[in-house]
Amino acid sequence: MQTLPAPCALTPVQLTTNVSLEDLVRSEVALRRGIKNEPDAETIENLRVLAGGLEEIRALLGVPLHVLSGYRSEELERFLTERDYAAWARRRGKLLGRDS
Repeated sequence: MQTLPAPCALTPVQLTTNVSLEDLVRSEVALRRGIKNEPDAETIENLRVLAGGLEEIRALLGVPLHVLSGYRSEELERFLTERDYAAWARRRGKLLGRDS
């Protein structure tokens, strides 16, 4: 089995008390496919806002949240939606870290 280089070499960043950058960018598909899934500085700030909202939801519910996806790079999003460009366009907010 071939070992692929890690597609996400981000420095650990805690966005809020309970949400890290890794929580929002982690992607099993990106890891398996060797797709780089690293947000730029502007998108990280958007993800920080998103993390703040997730903290509010966590506090309201009183339980930890399990985030499945908070960010996808354009390359990863295209791979996941290559058969349906319209879906990619509708979900473009993920590219900017504005949707979860």
